Amino acid sequence: MKCLKPAKIEWHLPSPFSKDFDDVYFSDDGGEAEKQHVFIESNQLRERIQRLAPYEHLTIGETGFGTGLNFLLTARLWLSESLPTQCLHFISFEKFPLSRADMTKLMEQHHAHHPLKDALLAQYPPLQEGYHPLFFAEGRIRLTLIFGDVNDTLPELRGCVDVWYLDGFSPTKNPDMWQASLFSQMYRLSHANTHVSTFTASGNVRRGLRDAGFNVQISQGAGRKRDMLVAQGGKSEAQPRSTSSHAIVVGAGLAGCHTARALAERGVRVTLIDQNSQIAQGGSGNPQGALYAKLAMEQTPSSELHLFGLLYSVNLVSSLLETQPNVGALCGVLQLATTDKEHERQTRLLQANLFSTDILQAVSSHDASELANALINKPGLFFPKAGWVSPVAWCAHLINHPLINCHFSEQVTKLDVLSAPRRWRITTNKDLYESESVILCSASDTQRLSPVQHLPLKAIRGQTSQIPSSGLPDLKTVVCGDGYISPALNESYCFGATFDLHDLSREVKVKDHQHNLQSLSRVLPDFAKVDPNQCNGRVGYRCSTPDYLPLVGEVGDYESFVKTYARLRVDSNWKDFETPLMHQGLYVNVGHGSKGLITCPISADVLAAMIAGTPSPLPNRLMERLDPNRFILRDLIRNRI
Repeated sequence: MKCLKPAKIEWHLPSPFSKDFDDVYFSDDGGEAEKQHVFIESNQLRERIQRLAPYEHLTIGETGFGTGLNFLLTARLWLSESLPTQCLHFISFEKFPLSRADMTKLMEQHHAHHPLKDALLAQYPPLQEGYHPLFFAEGRIRLTLIFGDVNDTLPELRGCVDVWYLDGFSPTKNPDMWQASLFSQMYRLSHANTHVSTFTASGNVRRGLRDAGFNVQISQGAGRKRDMLVAQGGKSEAQPRSTSSHAIVVGAGLAGCHTARALAERGVRVTLIDQNSQIAQGGSGNPQGALYAKLAMEQTPSSELHLFGLLYSVNLVSSLLETQPNVGALCGVLQLATTDKEHERQTRLLQANLFSTDILQAVSSHDASELANALINKPGLFFPKAGWVSPVAWCAHLINHPLINCHFSEQVTKLDVLSAPRRWRITTNKDLYESESVILCSASDTQRLSPVQHLPLKAIRGQTSQIPSSGLPDLKTVVCGDGYISPALNESYCFGATFDLHDLSREVKVKDHQHNLQSLSRVLPDFAKVDPNQCNGRVGYRCSTPDYLPLVGEVGDYESFVKTYARLRVDSNWKDFETPLMHQGLYVNVGHGSKGLITCPISADVLAAMIAGTPSPLPNRLMERLDPNRFILRDLIRNRI
């Protein structure tokens, strides 16, 4: 999760020149035509697109994003040949990404009229190691940039790839990339009909692909290159899983609406059930919420998830704002140091140089006041690309899809598994529903259903406050201290929130408004004059887990897990076990606590990718840490069960 150095570029030639590899990124003479032949035509991409069914995905993996030329050529073809319901998922690995300035210069010089130019520059990620999903053309195209060494990051990818662009600088210029491990990992992620193409005809590359399992052939090259390589094949178990044609999602908050949309975009018909009369009435019902993460110096699963989730949500919102401006605003977020301890922590975080300045920057109290357009008496950090969203507006956009059918004012009372054929039955106070797949996104209410009563979920009360914005500073950015406040929406400020582990009252309390105002006025003194008796507000309940990470994935059979892993009670390192039984087709996406705006969207994508067999937006090591069955193993090791 380190900050990366940008590629070293020289611009004295018509095409950019890499000082790192002593070579051009593409040929000055016919470079675009060469890429077109090697990667578009040799993989018969136009024909592959035309054979796709509605809602089907095409996944392309690329080694070496470079200037993005392969992606831009592919995206142009996709926009002209695909159906609006189909999705291109383009995954590209890059160890030395271009800086934002160099990418901007490149786009202006070579791709000024490309339809995705502005969106690509708006979402171009910080030079931060890890996964960076970008979204284009109202969901028709997704680009996942994975920054880091491909031989380190490719083993962490989970999913299935249909076409490989084996690109990058030549084997003689970049021998570190062209390794046997690269070819074997490509083969792991491929299926029988996966195609591979590469500009090189090197014997080492040909043997490496063949030894990994691919069927390799020499093909006619482009331009002055006589030969190139094409290949086909892959592991049979890497075939995409058979996706259910229908799924039931319980809960229409942020987790449920994002899950429903992620499944619908993969062609799954979704029945969305919620006990309330409309969407986002529980913990997701506040008028506004801040998109921010409290980053740590340690590379913990929590800090990684929150960083990746923040960047994911920010780009997702960025892709929506042109057509859905009411969803929110990427106006930046100030995270202020309200105590000496927090100021020291932020100072050490900056000194460690772990994060790109595109992610966070140090600001004085004067700088913070200028950014916020209000008097601020604390220094802190500024997240320039973050902001706020309206959870209700976001959820309303998400469920506006022809494959999502909503059922409100229906409380789920029972969940049963049926056999012959195996499927799940949901009983509500109004009706019965059946499906092969059920995804529970109902926060702490999830525990009411017998197959998942063992999940360690806790409801934590939070009260937000609202006041008219007239007579108060016109805030221009989100301000976070002990609480948060966003710029005014509909001439009203929303701020908070309390954090009460023991009070489960739904009553809105003046003392909680007073608490919110005291926290706010410590960083924004102009708000000290507000009378708490004049505040409105609402109460919601965060759903949290013991390790503050959400539960995302397929649920295991509790008794089978306890029996299978029983030896962990006496040997915590024991690993020689059989695979326990799973509740096949039963999934959860719960436990997001106060971080739902940055963890619900990416978790929903993880879950949909898991169900549909498409590539995940998170590395495998993080997906394992979200496993909903992890607490059974923990409790066995600690002799709690």
